[in-house]
Amino acid sequence: MKEIFNRLSKNPGRTLGLVLISFIANILALASSVFVMLVLGRYVTYGVDATLFTLVGGVIIAVIMEFSFRQLRLRMVRNSNASAEAELAIGAFGTLITCRPEALNNQTAQSRPQLLRDLETVSSAFNASNICTVLDVPFALLFIAALFMLNTVLGVIATMFVVLVLLFRFVGQMIQKRQAQTLQEATARSAMLFGDVIRSPDTARIFDLNGWLIKTWTDATIKMNTARSKIVQSNGAIEISIASIQILLGVVIIAVGATFVVAGELDVGALIGANILAARALAPVSRLSQLSPLFGRAGVALAELRAMATLNTEEGLNSPANAYSGQLELRDISFTHDNSPAPLFESLNLSIPAGGFLLIKGANGAGKTTLIRLILGLLVPGRGQILADGVNVRQLSAQWWREHSSYMPQEPYFFDASIRSNLQNANPSVSEKQLTAILENSGLKQYIQENALGIDMQLTAGGTNLALGIRKRLALARAMVNDAPIVFFDAPTEGLDTDGRARVHAALDWLSKQGRTVIVASDDRNIVSRADIVLDLDRKPVPAVAHVAGAPSLSAVKQ
Repeated sequence: MKEIFNRLSKNPGRTLGLVLISFIANILALASSVFVMLVLGRYVTYGVDATLFTLVGGVIIAVIMEFSFRQLRLRMVRNSNASAEAELAIGAFGTLITCRPEALNNQTAQSRPQLLRDLETVSSAFNASNICTVLDVPFALLFIAALFMLNTVLGVIATMFVVLVLLFRFVGQMIQKRQAQTLQEATARSAMLFGDVIRSPDTARIFDLNGWLIKTWTDATIKMNTARSKIVQSNGAIEISIASIQILLGVVIIAVGATFVVAGELDVGALIGANILAARALAPVSRLSQLSPLFGRAGVALAELRAMATLNTEEGLNSPANAYSGQLELRDISFTHDNSPAPLFESLNLSIPAGGFLLIKGANGAGKTTLIRLILGLLVPGRGQILADGVNVRQLSAQWWREHSSYMPQEPYFFDASIRSNLQNANPSVSEKQLTAILENSGLKQYIQENALGIDMQLTAGGTNLALGIRKRLALARAMVNDAPIVFFDAPTEGLDTDGRARVHAALDWLSKQGRTVIVASDDRNIVSRADIVLDLDRKPVPAVAHVAGAPSLSAVKQ
């Protein structure tokens, strides 16, 4: 409900128009009650056909006008709602892609795939029709006021029943909000498990995980079905209660009103009209109560979306006026994983000159990938500073830093688009000639030529429709296409054949020759021999730094 008021308050002028249209439509809705009372009170008593024709014509005009005003209101709300829904969806997605990585890492894994479902839940709850229902609720007072004009006692009775339905709505919404939270958590867990099996069906088969998966799925399904069953049960109870209240209202109005008819204080036409007015007064409140479960689920979904909106975004203070040379310095860097008793490394001090070649070595889990992600700004050090040309990268625009650095990750991932789009999005200014040369240098030219769609071949599921070796070559091409002053490689030759490794070696030589700063995490001997600085992360807790005299990366390769 609060979300509806927030949306309406954004455009006071339009909201005032909606309220005016709602008022006119509800005034016109009184016509049916007035018609019944006049037909029974005038025509039946006097039998003048002209009176009947006039009344029928008048009520038909009123019905047509009411329909027109309600359609106009629905169209206005739909147009207004479209911008609100787009703003919510774009805002949620924008936060997702611009929030600081460490903030996103703190989000539970279950909450991320839930975002799309949250948007759908909010959209379904706060659609134009439901907002119009909310707009009609205050005008139930019009029908109650008309009842009071006919008979004060009947007006009081109708008011009591309306309050009773509102009370049912409030209690039901409180109960179902908790149930909706439980259902959402269980559904997110089931969706994650289902996604894991879809993405990697072979893992379940090879390691015989079917028993564990079925048990986990069963537990999640039972929890989900139990929560859903409780919601359905409470929905049914609320609907049955409201239906019973509506029937009971009619019985009480007729029964009490009949005593006034017998006493001569009310005629039969007025009694029937009063019954219609009471039903019309209760109708929007009843519809609102039936929407209570949907609004409850939407409230939970909005809370999730707002939690995402509070994540800190990557907002650098400035962008350097001078071009970045590629010089990098690490000062007293320390990093500890969450829930880890000891730091992965600490007191790391290192200076890499522009055009330098740093090799990061260490056993699995030593922190090679973590260090690269720290430098790229994807993680935040527990202590220390990372400086680019003497400026702390945390003070720089995140966009600027990403534009001036490139990365070939150990596990390459691509978006579901063509090969061309994945490469051009990394550097929109790359020419077709440059793109062709990069594909050839990365060893993809033959693969592209043999494919029917060529470079416009579509990648799916993060590029997993390609063989690992092809994905690694494509990741190499993407790292090259950015033409950045500093380039990071994480285990670049893993999973590659002899030709693929040779392509990587050649790319590293070319980058060094071009004066690019190269940072590589690898145990490939051919890469080790190219380094002029070696960082050994196996030394704990303070890594060892060694400078290689006469390293080829800054001497022979650049000659």
